[in-house]
Amino acid sequence: MGKDAAECADWNVTWRMWLGKDQLVRRIWASYEVCGLDAKVGDRRYHMIDDIRLSGWGMKVTIKAPPADQTKMLTLPK
Repeated sequence: MGKDAAECADWNVTWRMWLGKDQLVRRIWASYEVCGLDAKVGDRRYHMIDDIRLSGWGMKVTIKAPPADQTKMLTLPK
């Protein structure tokens, strides 16, 4: 990666977390930038926002892995 990658070495994450009356996490929100390589334009910075809502604490769940052709490995530059 080019010189922009060095700028991404220091990550700044803005985050918030909401707790319910039972003190369990109900929502997590985060905003941050990551560096990536775009085949068309070279080094890029991507602004990411995660907004995760959590509910059903203690419920029994069954999770089935998706078929391999519906998954992708994401790797970030070192």
